[in-house]
This record gives sequence, C-alpha cells and structure tokens, in this order.
Amino acid sequence: MLKNILLIGAGGFIGSVARYFVSMLNLKIEFFSIPAGTLIVNVAGSLILGFLTGIADKSTILTTGMRLFLMVGLCGGFTTFSTYTG
Repeated sequence: MLKNILLIGAGGFIGSVARYFVSMLNLKIEFFSIPAGTLIVNVAGSLILGFLTGIADKSTILTTGMRLFLMVGLCGGFTTFSTYTG
C-alpha cells in the first residue's frame, strides 16, 4: 500500500513539474488567445495515457507499479495541474 502511494506521488511530482515547464509556453506563444500550454498538455497527456492503456491491455510489459507511476501519477499530475494554472 505504501509503495503504491509513493509510486503515485513520485509520478505526480514529475508530471506536475513537467506541466509547469510546458505552461511557460503560455508566456511565449499566443495562438488566437488560446492558452497553448494547457492545450498542448491536455492533448499530449491524453495521447500518452491512451498509448499506455493500449500497451497495458495487450501485453504484460507494464507491471502494476509501473501503471500506477506512469498512468495515475505522471499522466494525472501532468494533465490535472493545468486546472490550477489555467
């Protein structure tokens, strides 16, 4: 249980930090008044999550710990952080 929580937390930390750096695009790029950073993060995060889900469904490459770290932690932190910075 504690291992799973730490895996999710580590993934969430990395995802949130990555989201912060991508959000810097909002300061440099203006695309028809659309927040480019938020758009890029949400599209990329959805694609990555879909890709990982497909891999997890078709093979046993991703262990439970890797799924928690990548799918819940990393992708979750990467995409959800945008709701706080929007």
